[in-house]
Amino acid sequence: MEEISTISYGDIDEFIDEIFNRAFSEYSSVTVVGDTDFTVEILSKLFALKNTFYPYDISIKSDNYGLYYVDIMDSGKVYCEPVFKNGKIVLSDSPLTYIQNTVSKGVYQYFGDGTKIVFVIKR
Repeated sequence: MEEISTISYGDIDEFIDEIFNRAFSEYSSVTVVGDTDFTVEILSKLFALKNTFYPYDISIKSDNYGLYYVDIMDSGKVYCEPVFKNGKIVLSDSPLTYIQNTVSKGVYQYFGDGTKIVFVIKR
């Protein structure tokens, strides 16, 4: 398995700043993989940024705990879908994927061939 770096952020706002300042300077989209709680939190934060991000295709159920992809486009579109559908892993082809540190390493291979970064939000 390829070497994947881990980055720690002080809070979710610092993580979102990373997406704006680093990711969008190099990529037109990024994918974030995280659990339900994190997914709900990042979606709330993104949509609270007036005139910046908007839901385009969101498929999340907060009572269905699992892993979700959040695809964030520099155009402002945000997509969200479960990593697992009908018992199978939905493949991702993102050029840059941030993976929450609680996600099993066994599924990293399904998150595309691009750059992968594991992230930790210190709370």
